[in-house]
Amino acid sequence: MSKITPSDAPTLAPETARPAVGRPRDAELDLRIMRAALAQVAEGGFHSLTMEAVAKRIGAGKASLYRRWKSRDALLADALLAFSPTDLPIDTGSLRSDLIAVYEHFYGLNDPDIRLAIIEFLGNHRILSGWVEQTLPGWLNSRRIRVLEIIERAIDRGELLVSDQVNLDLLIDLLPGVVQFRHTERSQIVDSELIAEVVDQVLLPLLSR
Repeated sequence: MSKITPSDAPTLAPETARPAVGRPRDAELDLRIMRAALAQVAEGGFHSLTMEAVAKRIGAGKASLYRRWKSRDALLADALLAFSPTDLPIDTGSLRSDLIAVYEHFYGLNDPDIRLAIIEFLGNHRILSGWVEQTLPGWLNSRRIRVLEIIERAIDRGELLVSDQVNLDLLIDLLPGVVQFRHTERSQIVDSELIAEVVDQVLLPLLSR
């Protein structure tokens, strides 16, 4: 059975600009800015995200944003890290339920802005720079490892038998790949129904063959 190991790619901090000496950071304003960035992406798509648009949303000057972040890419990266769900779903004891729950968690389905921002981010990450090039592999790999852990729990409790010929590394990529395609090419909303459909009709049948 194929194994997934943590990526060897270096995980570096986002390109967040250091505040000027003597000017303490306003944590509340930081959160307002990051939340506004996610709302902008959710409303207008990734290409609508500019420092000017975010500043306008919160009634601030662009200079206040550039004191904190060198670019919109760094701002979006910090926003996703700050607001993405962190508490993983509990072990339900069911492979199907665990897979659906963890992917609902990954896509931030409890928060419309997070959900849309993550989808936009994943669909456009190839044209982003800095944080994405250096950190995205580790960020995504950590999610894939979580899915592998769910599958291995199901194997350990006897719920699932997986052939040695099954490439788990490949199968784990299927659900996010299908979800991304359905959203970008078919304009389908990413919701619990879509995730459950892909789990039931794609992932589970291939895992169990």
